[in-house]
Amino acid sequence: MGAYGSLKILLRRPELYGAVSALFPWVEDLSFEFQRTQGFISRLTLGRVFGKEAETNNIRSESLFVILDGPCVPQSDRPPLLIVAGDAERWS
Repeated sequence: MGAYGSLKILLRRPELYGAVSALFPWVEDLSFEFQRTQGFISRLTLGRVFGKEAETNNIRSESLFVILDGPCVPQSDRPPLLIVAGDAERWS
């Protein structure tokens, strides 16, 4: 989760960084629906961390798409992004 974490930190605190590299990051639009489609162990783990019920689940707030579109990153401070991913990568 290093590349995903790097992007997430950059988007939440763009004023602290001049550049961040993310090679083959896991870029998934996180949602409760995504969580429900995962295997048993992943659902169990994600449920413990983000919540097991749709009404109380907060996984959506960790989506890079939501962070990028949210108030944490003003339009004028949005860094240019270059994300490199191969087409044979499972998560690309």
